[in-house]
Amino acid sequence: VSVLIPTYNQPKFCMKALESALNQTYPNIEILVGDDSTNEETKNAIKPYLKKYKNISYFFHGKPLGGKGGQNMLFLLNRCSGNFVNYLLHDDLFYPEKISKMMNYYTQDLEGRISLVTSARDLIDENDKYISKYSTWNPSKDTTIRGHDVGRQSLFILANFIGELTTVLFKKKDVAVKNPRPYEPAFLIGNFCGISSASYGDLDTWLNILKSGGDMVFIAESLSAFRKHSDQNGADPITQATLPLDVVSFVIIAWLNNIFFRNAEDFYFCCEKWHVMADRWFTPIAEDDPERLKYLKNWIIKLRKVFVTKDHEKMIDIAI
Repeated sequence: VSVLIPTYNQPKFCMKALESALNQTYPNIEILVGDDSTNEETKNAIKPYLKKYKNISYFFHGKPLGGKGGQNMLFLLNRCSGNFVNYLLHDDLFYPEKISKMMNYYTQDLEGRISLVTSARDLIDENDKYISKYSTWNPSKDTTIRGHDVGRQSLFILANFIGELTTVLFKKKDVAVKNPRPYEPAFLIGNFCGISSASYGDLDTWLNILKSGGDMVFIAESLSAFRKHSDQNGADPITQATLPLDVVSFVIIAWLNNIFFRNAEDFYFCCEKWHVMADRWFTPIAEDDPERLKYLKNWIIKLRKVFVTKDHEKMIDIAI
């Protein structure tokens, strides 16, 4: 299992994440840390760990590679050697038995039916204090679900109940690029049917894996913790504006590729659901909004106006 830790300018959180990876009860783990930091604080903090633990590989980039950490994630994915991969975002935590309990399902899956193993997760604050369960869905026992049902339900509720990158353990071969061009990555996350999203990186990856028909296991126990703090990418207004655009693109990509939806009524339902939920996501344009943010908000406004007319063909043209 390869545990991949992309990090940026937060050595305190990163060292806690690293220690949670080192404390795993599963024995066969390599840990790769990719450092996008603009200073050497994390580099200095990790030096004692590199001397003590031979299963840690550390890469200091000296600056962000780009894409709000996305390129760092791809860098690590294309350098790891494990057959199984689990990201650990630098502000999150693994609980000690996370990898063991997830790998137990894979090792018992003799027919290779399982494509993803995920679990419930906890929400914690900046001081590691428990806030609440963070899962959209909380089954009372471990549950195996058909991948197509998972994808369909994700689009129906327009929410990621599968989990964030820290939550899910997946097979590296399932994110391999078919016939990659020279100098392109051989393994890729953050896309659905070859279309990259602006903000997600998790749900689009899971949908892309599950479209092939494998099963997903959801472990009812919380096996990781998602940290809530003010410096997260999700708090960025640009990211918040791209999220509804990403979500509607997932719906359209699924429809155009005949994935997850059973009929046109399914597609129309998701479009209507998006139109309603956009009220919750959308904030009006303000005079001091940067031009990029105004552009994204205008795009959302245009899409919503078309939804009212029920002209789904025009909506598809605008969205893509």
